[in-house]
Amino acid sequence: MTNLLKLIILLIIASIVIGFASIDVYTIIVSDKLESLEYCNSAISDAEINKITSAILSVGVWVLGCSLLLFFIVAVGCFRYFTNPLKDILQYAENLSTGNLDYTPKTVKMGGEFGELMKSLDYVRDRLQSSSQKLAKSYEREEEALREIEIANNRRNEFLANISRGLRDPLNSILGFAGIITKEIDDGAYDYKLREKTNIILQSAGRLNNLIGNLIELSRLDSDEISINEREFETSEFMSELIQYNSNDAEQKSISLNTQFTSSLPPILKSDRQLLFHVISNLLTNAIKASPFGSDVTFGVDINDEYFIFYVKDSVVENETVPLAMLYDKYVKSESELFNGIKGTTILNMTIVKALSNLLNATVEAEYDSSGSSTFKVIFSIDDIVCTDYSDDLSAKFFLDDKNDGVIELDNQFEIHKTKKLEFMLDKPISVLMAENNESNRMLVEAILDKANCELEYVDDGMSCLDVLNRRDFDVLLLDHYINKLEAHKVVEALRSNPRFENLPIIIMATYVSEDDKNTLLLTGVSDFILKPINADKLIYLVHSWYNKTH
Repeated sequence: MTNLLKLIILLIIASIVIGFASIDVYTIIVSDKLESLEYCNSAISDAEINKITSAILSVGVWVLGCSLLLFFIVAVGCFRYFTNPLKDILQYAENLSTGNLDYTPKTVKMGGEFGELMKSLDYVRDRLQSSSQKLAKSYEREEEALREIEIANNRRNEFLANISRGLRDPLNSILGFAGIITKEIDDGAYDYKLREKTNIILQSAGRLNNLIGNLIELSRLDSDEISINEREFETSEFMSELIQYNSNDAEQKSISLNTQFTSSLPPILKSDRQLLFHVISNLLTNAIKASPFGSDVTFGVDINDEYFIFYVKDSVVENETVPLAMLYDKYVKSESELFNGIKGTTILNMTIVKALSNLLNATVEAEYDSSGSSTFKVIFSIDDIVCTDYSDDLSAKFFLDDKNDGVIELDNQFEIHKTKKLEFMLDKPISVLMAENNESNRMLVEAILDKANCELEYVDDGMSCLDVLNRRDFDVLLLDHYINKLEAHKVVEALRSNPRFENLPIIIMATYVSEDDKNTLLLTGVSDFILKPINADKLIYLVHSWYNKTH
């Protein structure tokens, strides 16, 4: 309590005490006087008594009035002296509590306890300002670090995409020309002994192509570019395609690809077919690579009231080989260690399997037995993948022979799927313009179309493509997805805006096209797509079929 406050309180108490003391003193004096008059037997009239009493009361009222007036003056002064500073202090504290550190109190100079309190609030404000500035700088540093990380991730993904495209261009030539040589061997153009060497080229290039595809897939996973495209599809067709796709690798190692499915397998599934195919195919690829020559790999499905389970099991591996399930637990599931390049492709496949399964709302489990054989399971909730609403004419055509135990085992007797050769009646050669800046790709396409009754002309960039098309007409346009000078979608937009090119078939050649990019290009006016490495039969089929659609 300040000294001034103490003094004011003392004055108030003193004024009240003086007022009442004065009344008491006057009352005592009058009483003594009356007693002395009675003692002297002096006669006192009532008028004199009333006069004395009135005088006493007047003095008392005057003293009491002065005391009350003094009390009121002191109270008003105290109120004004204490209230305004308190309001400023409360307003100051409230602004500090809400984070308004720029507020300045009206009463800057205060003494006593108020001054000390104001100094404390100033100190708090200074500390808050200092902390706020430090936090702001820290936030800016974190934002800058996040931006740098994002830039680094984008550059890495761009690097992966670019290097993948750069690797796939020569791969396109290797696979394409090896395929052409294989056909010419079959036609007797070369010594048939070249078949084995050509197959080695095709197999090696195919493995490298799969690795590049996984690198692209990994970059897409990191950049969140993958979107789920759920649709219904036939179970029998899906399972058959999986077996056919992986049967060639199994045959190269004389591995029997056994299938085990229950007879109650639903005929229709619902999921992202492309991603699910990629998941199961990667598991089969790993199992075939890990299994010894001449062994077995099992692919099957278990189904119950709650779960739908795909499983892939490899055979007994050599003692010195680490089981695949152990690699998965160590490097993928727990991420406890960074792999050092050994089994790098296998672990990359597992990483993609786990990530894609999460996107499909499925879980992956891996286990191995005492012999070293590993089993991988992709587990779906039954409601997430089984479609119960389908037409009655659909049936599980895949299961032709139902055994009594409800389990069907089929050996790998499927032929590798090949594009059928279709004979088209052509009255003249098909004129094809190709916009491609890679010389080896141009030579490959030229070699493919040379025997398909096509006349090929090529340009190096998008601007030249538009210039040539403005000078003469072509039946089909082959357009590289990453053409120089003018991007592919801008070339398509420019052509479709001209009624002259309204029906021109435009086929995009790409190393990879996401679903979003594909939909965008289709809306722009692209007719079809062919992915590199280019399949010769498919290219011929697309060129001929689109020519027939527009002529």
